[in-house]
Amino acid sequence: MADIFRRGAGALSVKNRFELTLLLSANLTILATAAAEAEPATPDSTVGEVIVTAQKRVEKAQDVPATVTVLDHERLAQASVVNLFQGVTLVPGVVFSRAPDDGIALTFRGLGTATRSAELEQSIALVEDGVPFAKGRLYSTALFDVDRIEFVKGTESTFEGKNSSLGVINVVNNQPGDTLSFSGRVGYEMVNGGPEVDAAGDIPITDKVSLRLAAHYGDLNGWVHDDVTGHDGPELKDTGLRAILRADVTPRLRVTATYQYMDDQQIGESMQLVGDIPAIYGDGVFNDENSASTNYTSDHEVHHTTRTHVGDLKLDWDLGWADLISQTTFIHYNLGFVDDLDFSPDNTVNFLRDERYDQISQELRLQSQGGGPIEYAAGVFFLGSRWHSLENQEWAVPDFPPPPDPTSGQALQWSLPQQFL
Repeated sequence: MADIFRRGAGALSVKNRFELTLLLSANLTILATAAAEAEPATPDSTVGEVIVTAQKRVEKAQDVPATVTVLDHERLAQASVVNLFQGVTLVPGVVFSRAPDDGIALTFRGLGTATRSAELEQSIALVEDGVPFAKGRLYSTALFDVDRIEFVKGTESTFEGKNSSLGVINVVNNQPGDTLSFSGRVGYEMVNGGPEVDAAGDIPITDKVSLRLAAHYGDLNGWVHDDVTGHDGPELKDTGLRAILRADVTPRLRVTATYQYMDDQQIGESMQLVGDIPAIYGDGVFNDENSASTNYTSDHEVHHTTRTHVGDLKLDWDLGWADLISQTTFIHYNLGFVDDLDFSPDNTVNFLRDERYDQISQELRLQSQGGGPIEYAAGVFFLGSRWHSLENQEWAVPDFPPPPDPTSGQALQWSLPQQFL
């Protein structure tokens, strides 16, 4: 019986990556460095004047009644982190794994939603700029122009509600500044090959209105060579665009509108068959080579594509004695997967997935401004979502009836559709 082995993606070895960073404000500085290999975060990284907002207010990390680890923008840039799969490798006690079919399992201290089923929700919440990402598929989207990531290990249901019974990952992106500025970074993966480009800029429109634009593009090659197609998979292609408009309508009212688009693609297999197998499946040696192909894509490669739109409107009123915050969010994604599970040039076993997801949420919160003898927060939260998933499993028995029968490969074929609403 052949065994299936998968090479874990893990974090890229940044010691083999070359980066060029451009910072443009009043002056232009060019910094070219070969990034040093990242070391795991230590408990000392949470000590000191580290500010967090995971509990809906600005406070010091040491004042939060939970274990908090913060990865600031310098740490993230040093390790070239572009998604959570890479980010969690810097945090003790956090494991985030990704199955070949993109099913995920996220745990804090060994607890979490270990199953990879897309039908189940996560028990560790992901929040980005106050926006809850309530579907597990959204956890694998690219991260870019990030100020910091906060990992709070402990139940956060009071503040974060849905999906936070075991903790929360709070992503805080860079916000618009008051001066005209631009920053950029270009990196190249030296082992497998592939560029990464990040750019962001602040554009003051008036003295009360400012716009921040950020963009990300990455196309990193894989490490498993397909002897049939000649492609190295899994190739990871990520494109991200974000626009944040901040307006101080009055001295006490700030309005922030955000739109974000993300296109995440994985092209090619990350698996191979090992053992005493027929020649059609490859040589059976664990050597980063496979012989897979499917007729459902133009390049005969496995394709995983997720396109996501996020729109958010936040209103923050300073009432003098308290803050009143309203945040309205809409999220939509389309997902299309083509998986070849016969691991051969034959088009005999294919899994096809088509998903659509819509989410709308509204939060209204009244909270103290901090620094007083009593801290309080009260509010209401609504989240509605609709998930439509159609999975089609196509099975066949290769070479049956045996050649040269004219109907060879046409018998014992069936399709198994599964639909979730």
